Amino acid sequence: LVFLSSIIQLSMVKTSDNEPNVAPFLAKCYEMVDDPSTDCVISWNQSNDSFVIWHMTEFSRDLLPKFFKHQNFSSFMRQLNIYGFRKVDTDRWDFANEGFVKGQKHLLKNIKRRKHPQGVAQKNPQQDQTVQVSDEVDYTRLQKKVETLKTDKSALMQELDKLRERLESSQNKLLILRERIQGMENN
Repeated sequence: LVFLSSIIQLSMVKTSDNEPNVAPFLAKCYEMVDDPSTDCVISWNQSNDSFVIWHMTEFSRDLLPKFFKHQNFSSFMRQLNIYGFRKVDTDRWDFANEGFVKGQKHLLKNIKRRKHPQGVAQKNPQQDQTVQVSDEVDYTRLQKKVETLKTDKSALMQELDKLRERLESSQNKLLILRERIQGMENN
């Protein structure tokens, strides 16, 4: 436990000479949200007291690997949870923490990693890896399902186009038959 605590302290980042250490995750997360070039994917909300992930796919694919060593959205969510972030809006990926405010980077020092409650056995690393693998398998399965749905949609669109052509052809034939019948009746 002492060793783990030493590792955590060594992994802290000093934001300036007169400020206490800030966890690298928080510093990187703040940098990512505060960067105007990423606003189309992730940005501060209108009141600047939470951040919104606007496009999860682009966020996972492009931004996570740039700032972290992975592109696993569920790992990012787990880290947010560890540092006490909460989901603000159920309809979108909007997260808040009292110490995570635009223009108030000095507040990051107040965000602490959650401690495991006493009496609760800590998960072992193998369980964490199992959860991560499970999340990745779920994500891969969902990606395959999306690809299948796209293929099915494409096939249905082609079938719809064929049916439209047949309908137009049938309507043209019907129009020709009406004209012939009308021509016969007039003679």
